[in-house]
Amino acid sequence: MLARHFIGAAGLHFRWSRDKAINKGVRMYSNYAAELGLVGKIGDGYFVTPSGLKFVLLLNMHKSLRFIENIDKIG
Repeated sequence: MLARHFIGAAGLHFRWSRDKAINKGVRMYSNYAAELGLVGKIGDGYFVTPSGLKFVLLLNMHKSLRFIENIDKIG
């Protein structure tokens, strides 16, 4: 489930079309996210850490602010 969501969110449908590429790619990025403290892993399950949640919220806030800035430039 994590792999399919990640591929969809990252737009990698065509680059990671085979199971081997999917498994290696998701493992690499999930390990990187775990090293950054954004996600945790217990067995085969992943969970978002408090730092990961804060990161996502700040990223969305930044995206919203950029959107608002661009609206001001148009109008």
